[in-house]
Amino acid sequence: AKGEQDKFMPVADAYGFVLVTPEGFGSQQSWNGRYCCGDALSQGLDDLSFLEQVVHMTTSMVNISQDSVYVTGFSNGGFMSSFLVSSGKRWVRGFAPMAGHVFKYLKPARPTAIYMHHSTTDKMVNYNGCCRDQHCCCGIHTKTCVSVPHIFEKWLDLNQCNGSHMFDLVEGEDGISCWTGVACAANT
Repeated sequence: AKGEQDKFMPVADAYGFVLVTPEGFGSQQSWNGRYCCGDALSQGLDDLSFLEQVVHMTTSMVNISQDSVYVTGFSNGGFMSSFLVSSGKRWVRGFAPMAGHVFKYLKPARPTAIYMHHSTTDKMVNYNGCCRDQHCCCGIHTKTCVSVPHIFEKWLDLNQCNGSHMFDLVEGEDGISCWTGVACAANT
C-alpha cells in the first residue's frame, strides 16, 4: 500500500492539495471496512472514528475546509473508503474506491462524487460479485457480495443520475472501458 500512496505525492505537490496517508492496523495494515478485512475487522477496531479524528486534526493544523475531503483506498482500503462514505459522514466530498467497495447499507449523507476503479480480472475481489465458487477472500460472506456493475447502478440512483454512458478508453480484448453517470447531483 505504501507504493500506492507514494504515487499521489507528486500530484499533491503539483496541484497544491493536502495529502494524508494513514496506515491500517497490524502487519497487514488492515482497516475495519465492515465487510473486509484482516485484524482490524476481527478485533472490531473503530476505524470510522479514527479517520474522523485524522480529518479533524488535519483541518485544525492546515487551512482546509472539512467539506473538501476526498478519500481513496485500494482493496481493503477501497472497502474502508466506501464504508466511510456509506456511514453518512458529511465531510467526505468524494471518494475513489479501487478494487474494493461496500455493497450494502449505502447511506451517504448527500450525493457524493465517486470514481470507482476495478479490474475485470481481479482474482481477490471478483468484478462479478467478489466471490468465486462460493468462497470469498478475506472472510467476506458470500451473501454480501454484488457485482461492480450492480454497485455502480446503486450509485447512479444515490447520486440522482439520469442514466449512464459507456465508452472505451482503450479498445480491444485487454482494453479499458468506462461508465459515467449522466446529469448527476454528484460526479459518478
